[in-house]
Amino acid sequence: MSRQFTWNMETERHDQHRCQEPEARWANQFRTGFREHVIELVFFQNTSDSEKRIIARIITSPDDAKEFVVNLQETIDRYEKEYGIISNAG
Repeated sequence: MSRQFTWNMETERHDQHRCQEPEARWANQFRTGFREHVIELVFFQNTSDSEKRIIARIITSPDDAKEFVVNLQETIDRYEKEYGIISNAG
């Protein structure tokens, strides 16, 4: 069952009835892993002096991870429609 959800970052920022927004962090490297019943997403920040810091580790179910991938692809498709194709050079 896919849960459709569209999030407007600007609207969300100004909604005073929400919980405090978590701190935003820049991540430029990603790793994934799995074990039975668990998918792990690890977000890193690799700085210019070759220091690699873990920004966040997200542990989720395989079903929720798959939903995340579908949502991410939809977001990328909308981004590319508005701003142009993203190169795979990264």
